[in-house]
Amino acid sequence: MSFKIFYPTSRYLGGLCFLLVIAMAGCASQPKVKDNPWKSQGVDTTPTELGTFVGILPCADCPGIDTQLTLVQYGPNIAEGTYDLQQTYQNRNVKPLETKGDWTTLKGDAVDDNATVYQLDPDHPEHSLYFLKIGDNKLEQLDGNLKEMPSKLNFILTSMNAGQTQN
Repeated sequence: MSFKIFYPTSRYLGGLCFLLVIAMAGCASQPKVKDNPWKSQGVDTTPTELGTFVGILPCADCPGIDTQLTLVQYGPNIAEGTYDLQQTYQNRNVKPLETKGDWTTLKGDAVDDNATVYQLDPDHPEHSLYFLKIGDNKLEQLDGNLKEMPSKLNFILTSMNAGQTQN
């Protein structure tokens, strides 16, 4: 009894690689956009802009970071929604950064149990940013422990509707 040994040629290997690429492409998943979780609950889900807040936040190796944060609620009486954060590093030759995601409202911070804090990216707390609501027109960035930043530098964003662009 004799056995034939199969030695793949480049023609066979090329065809095999092509089939593997096609199979893998079919398995690739597209990023999912989170749907408004409130739509199925019978509440008004008309997107409502909570506000656009702007300011210059501190930067370790540049004069500052021009920052614009827009918060949109899932509905007029819903304490969560989506955000769009745009950051431009001053005097740096880099593209502006834009981050989009979900936010939620927390009650209380490290000092005041009644404070309103907006948490960006609540599903990823290791990357979350926190902003304390100050009146109707300002947000202050907090640290990860919901405390004021340990610095005398400005961490305030002001509502564009307040008639001011920075504090």
